Amino acid sequence: MVSLGDFSQKYVWVTLIGFFSTAFFMAAKIKGDILWGIVAAAGAALLLGVTSIPHSAFAAPSFTTFFAPFQTVNGQLALVQALAPGLLFAVFAIMLTDFFDTMGTVVAVGEQAGFVNQDGTVRDIRKILVVDSAAAAVGGLFGASSITTYIESAAGVAEGGRTGLSAVVTGLLFGLCAFFAPLIQMIGGGYRLQNAAHYGLFVNSGFTPPADLIPPGTGDYFVYPITAGALVIVGSLMMKTVRDIHWDNFEEALPAFLTMVGIPLTYNISHGIGFGFISYTAIKLARGKFRQVHPLMYFVSLAFLLSFILASK
Repeated sequence: MVSLGDFSQKYVWVTLIGFFSTAFFMAAKIKGDILWGIVAAAGAALLLGVTSIPHSAFAAPSFTTFFAPFQTVNGQLALVQALAPGLLFAVFAIMLTDFFDTMGTVVAVGEQAGFVNQDGTVRDIRKILVVDSAAAAVGGLFGASSITTYIESAAGVAEGGRTGLSAVVTGLLFGLCAFFAPLIQMIGGGYRLQNAAHYGLFVNSGFTPPADLIPPGTGDYFVYPITAGALVIVGSLMMKTVRDIHWDNFEEALPAFLTMVGIPLTYNISHGIGFGFISYTAIKLARGKFRQVHPLMYFVSLAFLLSFILASK
């Protein structure tokens, strides 16, 4: 549910400070503008009590989830349980979500970086997907959340990152961050709102909020005010690709519109892409242009439709 922020809340002011600081630094053409905007938001968060300095900046990583698929759960190998017939569709749905999350991110970030060809294809897309797939598999092997391509990469592109060296340096820094989790959590760990009144709005609307925002059975949820302002700025930079949409062509305009509004309203990139796929296919069929739709598009649209129906039960 989307509504105006409560300006009596400290985290709202942290977001605004981060947003306007980043905008100011960008307007002044200060190098590292997005990073400095996050620093300004972090400073405001410390002053307002939204975050706090950890007792220790260092923490040894936990290796308890390593080789998680081969660990025993309830007396049975976890990998065997994941391949049970009842879970196969869930595995497929997760794969579909991860794939289109990646594709949406790659196209958006690639467009911003200038790596998208005139026909809309991304250069070296096969290599990108192979690396992303391998990373997701390795992440699962070590019990981590999906290691995939994230839209936050746009922040690096906005700062001028274009080469593989940028990715390598970023990866090495992420590796170091594993040993400084308390310090990283101070910035990106989120601010927990306990027994939030907003939770009642979610329940009354019949909408089930994402589990990472609101833990099931609680009235608590997390917001991320320190980085939110900077990400809004990054989002504005990515909007320039909208000018290439043929808004006079209904067959392209409606699917594009549903994709754009579907992503933030459902808090899910793949859901927004699913709306676009389904609507594009439906419009083509309604106009008798079924031969213009690739067979794979029919399959993916049907898969999205089934996943939406089953998810609503």
